[in-house]
Amino acid sequence: AQEVDWAALVQQGIEASNDSTKDFDEIMEGLGSQLEAMLDSKPTQKTDNRFDYPEKFASQLSLFSSVITTQDSIAFDTLRPEIAALVAKPEIDDYKSRLRKGNARISNLRSRIESQQEIIDNPSFGRLVTAAANDLGLTLGWIGIYFVLTTMLLNGSTPGKRILKLKTVRLNGKPMTLLYSIERFGGYAAGVFTGLLGFFQMLWDPNRQAIHDKIAGTVVIDTRESKKQKMKHFTDQVLSQENLLHNL
Repeated sequence: AQEVDWAALVQQGIEASNDSTKDFDEIMEGLGSQLEAMLDSKPTQKTDNRFDYPEKFASQLSLFSSVITTQDSIAFDTLRPEIAALVAKPEIDDYKSRLRKGNARISNLRSRIESQQEIIDNPSFGRLVTAAANDLGLTLGWIGIYFVLTTMLLNGSTPGKRILKLKTVRLNGKPMTLLYSIERFGGYAAGVFTGLLGFFQMLWDPNRQAIHDKIAGTVVIDTRESKKQKMKHFTDQVLSQENLLHNL
């Protein structure tokens, strides 16, 4: 377990679970491969191995000491590499352990880079919208609060609608209450689940209603005076045909 970078493994699992292009089996297979790579070595021993030398090392060290004393250059050159390797053994083992961990992390990073590169090379509209919202610090909760409160407090308008001289009204003419504002915003989810076709429905709907308008029983109207005057004759004609002028 000491050889496993659990933080990196958990992070990779979270990122993989957020990737809609991968199913559960593919995610678990990827995590399993990473875990095998991290465990592809003997576990590091907790015991102090600085003195874990062959039994003959003591005699070799004693012999090496006498060689230095006698200045036997041939014996010195013969024993020195072996003595040096044994003395440096703890450091070498430590470097090997760190190298294994480093290789496992490199493998993990390569896998994450490949996953991110695939997303970059094949971006979807949903990912682009999500990334843009994250960059702006927008979340579904804050967006919902904005649309619900502004629609209710401004009686069917939002700051954007006011700039464009538009207004959301209920088909029965009653005010946009909190309940209806929430219901209309909830209809946005239906627009998303229909692949955004629910939003574009206003382009061919006779009443220019999108799917969230259909759900909440609302319609967006143009409040510009020029538009009212342009449509006044048609409005009066409709009201007359429906016999509604008498009730106004």
